[in-house]
Amino acid sequence: MAFGSSKLGMAIVAFVLAGGLLGLTLSTMRSDKTATMAEQPGTSSTLVNATISVNFGRGLGVIPKTAFGLNTAVWDPNLLDNAVPRLLRAIHVGVLRYPGGATSDKYQWSTNSITLGQSGKTDAQDNFAKFISMARMVGAQPLITVNYGSNPQGNGGGTPQYAAAWVKHADVTHHDGANSQPISHT
Repeated sequence: MAFGSSKLGMAIVAFVLAGGLLGLTLSTMRSDKTATMAEQPGTSSTLVNATISVNFGRGLGVIPKTAFGLNTAVWDPNLLDNAVPRLLRAIHVGVLRYPGGATSDKYQWSTNSITLGQSGKTDAQDNFAKFISMARMVGAQPLITVNYGSNPQGNGGGTPQYAAAWVKHADVTHHDGANSQPISHT
């Protein structure tokens, strides 16, 4: 059962988070919906008394689909494997981030390459158009991480104009809806 549709799942998350704040670890979760917490090794030996109550009959909300996502990488030779969309749908991935984390500051979307003079690589197949196609097959929202770390010439930082050109390329030229997609940076 997915957490988004499970009051029990949300209660477990809340219970574990509250326990973590108190220096406790979930040690047993029983089928009768009760749990046992144990002190985490290496935590303070100060005794803390706490009561955590969970009302399993009342939900506080639903975790949105976009709360569960994955970072993708332009250098990943397996990113576009035929099995990937099915596997990502099976684990309910709602967001796919492209072109990755730190790589995004040296990734040049217009050439699907790494900035001249920077370390790193791309897989020739992992271009933006194929990423968008794969995200659609998954049913995930693309989260584009724009490059503000370097320009195409490798002699300065990224610019808002270069980022805007990517959005225009995606939305106007290819109608990928990039203007309605979140855009982030590392």
